[in-house]
Amino acid sequence: MIEGDDVVVAIEATTSRTLEKAEKDGKKLEEMCERLAAQHKFKAVKGYFVTRDDPTAQQRDAINALHGPIVSCSLAQLRSQLIDSRDYLEARSQYPFGSARNPETNSTTELERYVPLGFISASSRTATGSTQSIGHIVEQVSAGKTVVVMGDFGAGKSMSLREVHNSLRKAHFRDSLAPFPVSLNLRDHQGQTETDEAIRRHASKLGFESPTKLVRAWRAGRVHLLLDGFDEIAASGWRGRTPDLKEIRRGSVELVRRFVEETPASAGLMITGRRHFFDSEAEMSTSLGLRDRRHELLYTDEFTDEQMQTYLSQQDWDGQLPDWLPNHPLLLGHLASAGALAVLADGGVPEAARGWEFLLEKICEREARIEHGMDGLTIRRVLERLASLARSRGSGQGPIRPADLSLAFEGVAGSPPDEGSYQVLQRLPGLGIEDATDGSRFFIDGSLLDAARAGDIVRYAHGQDDTLESNATAFVPLGRLGVQVATTQANALGLTGSQCNAAAKRLQARGGADALVLDLVTLSAELGVSKLGVLDFAMLEIPVFTLAEADTDFGSLTFHECIIGTLDLTEYDGELPVPHFDRCMIGTVLGAASATALPAGRFTSCDFEAFDPSSKTTRGILGMPGLRPAQKVLLTILKKVYIQSGGGRKESALVRGLAPEYKSLVSAVITHLISHQLLIETRSSGRTIYVPVRGNRNRVRSMLESPSTTQDAVMSGV
Repeated sequence: MIEGDDVVVAIEATTSRTLEKAEKDGKKLEEMCERLAAQHKFKAVKGYFVTRDDPTAQQRDAINALHGPIVSCSLAQLRSQLIDSRDYLEARSQYPFGSARNPETNSTTELERYVPLGFISASSRTATGSTQSIGHIVEQVSAGKTVVVMGDFGAGKSMSLREVHNSLRKAHFRDSLAPFPVSLNLRDHQGQTETDEAIRRHASKLGFESPTKLVRAWRAGRVHLLLDGFDEIAASGWRGRTPDLKEIRRGSVELVRRFVEETPASAGLMITGRRHFFDSEAEMSTSLGLRDRRHELLYTDEFTDEQMQTYLSQQDWDGQLPDWLPNHPLLLGHLASAGALAVLADGGVPEAARGWEFLLEKICEREARIEHGMDGLTIRRVLERLASLARSRGSGQGPIRPADLSLAFEGVAGSPPDEGSYQVLQRLPGLGIEDATDGSRFFIDGSLLDAARAGDIVRYAHGQDDTLESNATAFVPLGRLGVQVATTQANALGLTGSQCNAAAKRLQARGGADALVLDLVTLSAELGVSKLGVLDFAMLEIPVFTLAEADTDFGSLTFHECIIGTLDLTEYDGELPVPHFDRCMIGTVLGAASATALPAGRFTSCDFEAFDPSSKTTRGILGMPGLRPAQKVLLTILKKVYIQSGGGRKESALVRGLAPEYKSLVSAVITHLISHQLLIETRSSGRTIYVPVRGNRNRVRSMLESPSTTQDAVMSGV
């Protein structure tokens, strides 16, 4: 018997499904209700005959035949008096799940079919076979455990949480006694620290009319709580004083910590957030209050090639994957939304430069949608500024210190960041933890970093920004991808090679770093300038230096005491001078079998670690005995596209270095390789580009290692 302010309730509960039990308990309820009515003359009286499952028809008839306010119902129906879980779950299905969106329509409810991700346990990241499935998370949450899922930008965290929510929802519908899921987008709860207030705001945003009942259900342990995006809550009140980043982060997740502390032990918890938001797992555990609760930490795994194929098949595309294509679900979705996959299906996939140029734009727009303190263009400029700054730090990827984030923002926006902007800075895509002791970051994705480096270079050459002149310590030049992205941007602005060449001279005269000057020189060559200025470069670390432009005279350049990882002369035809290399350390020389094969007089006191084996150079391949001419051409093309640096090769590069009798075979061999799904043809800036197909590098290496004995069908078909 339960007595309230206005009502008194009598309950008889049973697991029996017999008529006799209903008649017996019903009689007891009838007598009790009569006594209660006499004792509580100013209160309503209600009697409930409650069964574990739905009452049988005979039981209902027996209860309905009684006198007084007595009803029969199942336990689930009685609980619906506490809260109508079906009503909540229906309302929740019409509200966004974190950042999950249909990339084509931007819909937050009509989403794509979920492609299962793998999740790696933090306790066994180095072990084989330790990847967990989404089903494992559902099992753990259902068992009342806490699961924290951390992942990089675009890794599918929100979509995974939605999948867990839907699985728990189905389990609740199958068994009404099972707790139902309540899923909060933490970015909806800026400034909130009280759990009951957060649940009420959540209910209000859904249009659910019983927020207090939702709070009661959670406190009663009838709810599995799913919290999405602990990195998306901005801490308030720190502006105007020197920020302690750990304290800011701890303050920003106070609501999450209280949810962890106050959620009943029998209920499950799932919490998601950006992988590199906290400096360490220890800080994450302390800040989220996990030390006294059973929990498991999982990291999202990257898409495998098979998962990528599955995802892309949902976009009505079943062709070959270009090798540069990123394996993040969100980034793939952006490609789909822009129609890039439709272009791909027609044989016109954008090569790496245009692809990454597009992705940079989209990922920054997405961050702006998550947090309205910064627009997408500002986020991109800040990311590009940090990428330029990283050139002078460590390996060229960082560290990016906490103060650098604010300075980069102020340099771009003209004012210090506010709370919302600072929250975006804390979770910039592509930045990971460098040092847990001081909160420094580094760029974890080499392709994104190289693409982001291009922005400041192009703006300087175009006269939009002179910031590069203050960076005199950068020692890492653009990689091949960065040069290609810069070329794409320059073409869009109508920037000429002559302008870039003049900018290179200006920057060196004003004390700019040699690495940045070299970027402008390389961009000049890409844009077709025929004669470069007289420029010297010293003490640079150049991972790959490629002489790929047959129309540019590099003879006026001199490199002093530089470290060059790979010098790629594969496409050098000997017609124009190469730079002068003075006392340089060169790792591997591609396109030459020995020092005597190098252009005379251009290498002074240089040390070489390795050369192309004679069988691996273009000349060596063409001289192999036992191979047909078309097979030799096929191997040279595969070597240039797959083994050399860069995101693809221009059509002219595949012909370079071949004698006329071999050049006439190139077109037919290219067609053959495309038909065997080893090349993808696309166009960029009016030029045909051939890019490698993802997943074929080992196959190509095997053919190049043993061309005379390989059984690969592509070789036997030419």
